[in-house]
Amino acid sequence: GWTRRRPSRIGPLLVATGLLFLAGGLQVAPWPAAFTLGIVVGESFLNVLALALLTFPTGRAGTRGERMLFAVIVGLVLPGIVLPSLFTSSGDFCPGCPRNLILLADAPAVADAFRLLATVLAVPIGAAFVVLLSGRWRSATPAARRALAPVIAAGLLLGIVTLGNEIPLLFGALPSRSTAWTRVRLVAILAASLGFL
Repeated sequence: GWTRRRPSRIGPLLVATGLLFLAGGLQVAPWPAAFTLGIVVGESFLNVLALALLTFPTGRAGTRGERMLFAVIVGLVLPGIVLPSLFTSSGDFCPGCPRNLILLADAPAVADAFRLLATVLAVPIGAAFVVLLSGRWRSATPAARRALAPVIAAGLLLGIVTLGNEIPLLFGALPSRSTAWTRVRLVAILAASLGFL
C-alpha cells in the first residue's frame, strides 16, 4: 500500500500499526527492556489503525470532527497505557515476568484508576468513532460507497467489538480475558487490515 499509493498516508499508517502491534507482543519477552517496551506500547496500535480507518483513502482527516476525535484517541494513550505501566510491577502482568524498568512505585490501585479513567473515556470515544464512520457512509456518493465499503464495514466491526470490550470493563467484567472474545477481537483487527487491501 505504501509503495503503490505514495501520496496517501494510509501505507505508512498501516506499517506503523503493524510495528506497534508487534511491539505490544513484547510483553511476553523474557528480557526486562523488551518486556517494558511491550507494556508501554500496549494496544496503542489500535489508535493508529483508527486514524487510518477514519481518514481512508488519503490518510488525512477531512473534517473537524475527525481531527478532534483522533486528538482525543491519541490522548487516551497516556492514561490508558503509559501511566498505568509506571505503577504496575511485572507481577501484575504475570508471575515470573521480567522487571518493569520504568516502575515508579508498585501501586496497583493507582494503575487501576488510570485504566478505569481510560475505559470511561473510551466508551464515548468508541461511540463517536462508529457515528463518524456511519456518517461518512451516509454522505458518500454511490461510487464512493463502493470504494469505501470494505474499510467502513471493517471499521464499524472493529468499533463495535471495541465497545463490546470496554463497556463490560466499567462493571468489573473482563471479556478480553476469554479465548472467544480474544478471537473475535483478532478477527475484527484482521478484517480492518484486509478492508484496506
